[in-house]
Amino acid sequence: MKLLRRVRDAAAIALFVALFLTLLAGIISRYVVHAPIAGTDELAVILFIWVIFVTSSFSLSYKDHFGFDVVYDLLPARAQRVVSILTSVGLAAVLLYSLPFVWDYVSFMWRERTAALQWRFDYVYVIFPVFQVAAVIGLLVRLVRLLSPQYWENEL
Repeated sequence: MKLLRRVRDAAAIALFVALFLTLLAGIISRYVVHAPIAGTDELAVILFIWVIFVTSSFSLSYKDHFGFDVVYDLLPARAQRVVSILTSVGLAAVLLYSLPFVWDYVSFMWRERTAALQWRFDYVYVIFPVFQVAAVIGLLVRLVRLLSPQYWENEL
């Protein structure tokens, strides 16, 4: 488990560093050298998409995600457990149901290319189904912990 955590953290860090360096190269080339590098803006957007989906699916715990939990916090612990179980099952079901449709659309995107870099869009957006699978795995792990008598209080 520690190896998986290190790999996912290294991937997130590498993507953030690549995003920062891309933005820095774009700024320097445009405003200092006065010779903009074609594709830096596009690469920055692609890296940003990947950063968001990699970090939100692999690196953040559910307690770190933003949420509206005013009503949830008013509930007793057992009711919070039931709501968390239902939410985990519902989200996993929606993600699993939509996965074939998302995969179909991403697969269809091989026909289109990005404007500046000419990368196939299916390579750019393949992170979406990867995110869905990782999120479902995370939800199932959370569900197992919520159903476990000894760990459920740590998941709330």
